[in-house]
This record gives sequence, structure tokens and C-alpha cells, in this order.
Amino acid sequence: MGVFRLSRDTDFKCISYSFLKNIQRVSNLHSNIEICGIGSYNKLFFLKNISLEPQKRFDIDPSSYVKNFKKLSFLFHSHCIGAAVPSEIDIFASEEACLDNLIYSVPEKNFCLYDFKLKKAIYFSIE
Repeated sequence: MGVFRLSRDTDFKCISYSFLKNIQRVSNLHSNIEICGIGSYNKLFFLKNISLEPQKRFDIDPSSYVKNFKKLSFLFHSHCIGAAVPSEIDIFASEEACLDNLIYSVPEKNFCLYDFKLKKAIYFSIE
């Protein structure tokens, strides 16, 4: 798994550097649970993780997802345990929603973007 580095003035697949920094910051602040949300081209929507095991997975209230669906360009969540490798559920969710899925690993401090069109995981970190 090769990891490349993004610089401050880089946007990646319509995800701005400031979005990446914000997801990283919130993930690190809540390092004992998986944070989750959805992103549009100009805004992040952090959603409440309602999972019974929030350290291992995330679940969201479908109504919070559906009311913002038209605005979406990507999904995001953190892994507070382990690498940013997309699980089968992460891949399924991305492909069903036809949206890329961004994952941040708190322990490894890097990202993975699962590209649903290419069916490929792209690993990177930020400065």
C-alpha cells in the first residue's frame, strides 16, 4: 500500500485540503469512537454515530443521511482502531450510494479514499 502526500494547496477528488484537516482534527478529538459524515462540494456534515459499538463501526440515522442526499459528493468516517483500509461494509456503502468513501485512520494518521467508480482504494496523508 503506497501512501502519497498532499500539500496545503491541493484538492483531491473535489475534497478540499481544509475538509481533510477538519476531518483529521475531529477524528483525533474523538479518537475513541468512529466519527462519520457526508461531504458536499462546499460543506461537511458531521453525523451522530448511533452504533452500539462506536469504537468498531459507525451507523447513522438514515433520515439524517437522506435529507442531505442531493448535496452529497462523498462519504467520510474514521477508523479509531487500525488502518484506513476500507471494510466490505465501507465498499458496499460507497458502491450503493455511488459516492466515494473517505476514511481517516487515527492511529496511522493517514487517509484512504475508496473510489467507487474505479473500485480502487487510494492511500494518502496530508502535511
